[in-house]
Amino acid sequence: MSMIEINLLSEEAKTKHKAQSAGPGPDSTPLLLLLLPLLLAALLAANVYFAVLGQVKAGNLNKLTRKWDGLAEQRKQVDEFNERYALDAVYGQEQQSLLSQRISWAQKLNILSLDLPSGIWLNEIAVTASSMMIRGSVVSLEKLEMSLIKALIDKLKSEPIFAQDFSSFELGTVQKKAVGNMDIVDFVLDCRIRPR
Repeated sequence: MSMIEINLLSEEAKTKHKAQSAGPGPDSTPLLLLLLPLLLAALLAANVYFAVLGQVKAGNLNKLTRKWDGLAEQRKQVDEFNERYALDAVYGQEQQSLLSQRISWAQKLNILSLDLPSGIWLNEIAVTASSMMIRGSVVSLEKLEMSLIKALIDKLKSEPIFAQDFSSFELGTVQKKAVGNMDIVDFVLDCRIRPR
């Protein structure tokens, strides 16, 4: 015998009652059971992947560390070279400073020989820290010995490259002597070096 069911609920109540009693259907349970192992497999695969990746990175890091340690001697040599280079640069600047303050005596002697008037010859050139002393002799048939000495001093004073390192040109002793029929005048010229 079959029973007849009568539902006296309103249509709204019937819809609510059906939704509450329905619950998870037979189709939703197997899908959840299938997705759970797939999710676990994906997590396991990701874990294995990152573990292997970490090992590879650690191996690369160890390799680079050994290489870096192997280059320690070369790095030390480069550092020592850089220190020497820096010191050499400082010494080079000091040398340039000293060279710019030094007097070019070869240049001065060259100018002196070119500006030497006819009839004058040099016997001695002596240089000290404060002066350059020139001993010379002059002979003139016209008896213009003093004029020739003055011409030499004027030429040296007017030559900028020669005169730039001297503060004064002073004529020292002048002595006349006779050699045969000729009169020879010996002179001393004192060129004071500018203080640096």
